[in-house]
Amino acid sequence: MSHQNETATPLEATLAHINSLNPYFHFFAGPQQGEEWLPAADLFRAGSAASALLDQMIAARPDRYYAAASILSFYITQPMCAAIGGYLSSQVIPDLTLENIALSIRPAEHYVAVAFQRGAFATVAGGQAAAHPHAAALPSPEALRQHFVAQLTESYIPPMIALLRARTSIGERALWANAADRLAGLFLWMAQMIGREDCSEHEIPALVGQPPLRGKTGVAREQHGAYSELFVRRGSCCYSYRLPGQEYCLNCPVQPKETQRQRMAEYMQKTAQEMLEKQAVEA
Repeated sequence: MSHQNETATPLEATLAHINSLNPYFHFFAGPQQGEEWLPAADLFRAGSAASALLDQMIAARPDRYYAAASILSFYITQPMCAAIGGYLSSQVIPDLTLENIALSIRPAEHYVAVAFQRGAFATVAGGQAAAHPHAAALPSPEALRQHFVAQLTESYIPPMIALLRARTSIGERALWANAADRLAGLFLWMAQMIGREDCSEHEIPALVGQPPLRGKTGVAREQHGAYSELFVRRGSCCYSYRLPGQEYCLNCPVQPKETQRQRMAEYMQKTAQEMLEKQAVEA
């Protein structure tokens, strides 16, 4: 990974690199100006503008199961993409404590920007980033991953789990299973984007292997001839199928097992054939 701004902090350089990977990424280090920026903690403070916005988003989703899954995904996705991207590209992970995160949310545009306000980050000791005064230097990549998971499960995610449980009456275990699925899916997506998919079969089970994330979530590699593809083995459902005109996701665990196997086989056969045809054209 290379960065053009030599005066940027390691976190600023890492976030700039991640922003360049996808036009939907808007990640910043340091406090941001403007009324649209809401402290993430305000989502859980009754009477705040952020809490009112969250109430509107929940009310707009009439099915409580889909509401819980989609709001949790909405809350997790952008900060986790920044953290996973930093972990994979430079071993620099922003501070994910709830109080450090501010959000700019435009639901109608599916827009979320994230500011990591203090500019603090964790990294692995011995690297250049570890010498920065805002760095928390950890002894190994494994320790960095454990730090990442601890901040998620002890600070950032629990308030949303508690709120959704109170608003939708869905059990805590089901909500954590949904969070684990989303985290695994984001890791695989970011790893593919960065060119690190090879590490996903090891990293994803380690990432979701400790309570409260531990459950049925994992990874599985499907094969058809010479073509293979890695999928998240999901432990929960996003409940999109409960919406009019929608169907089960390809890897949804709620659909009948035989249906899932048949759909996966058809997908793999079709994708393998498309790959062969693409290779023939390029040859």
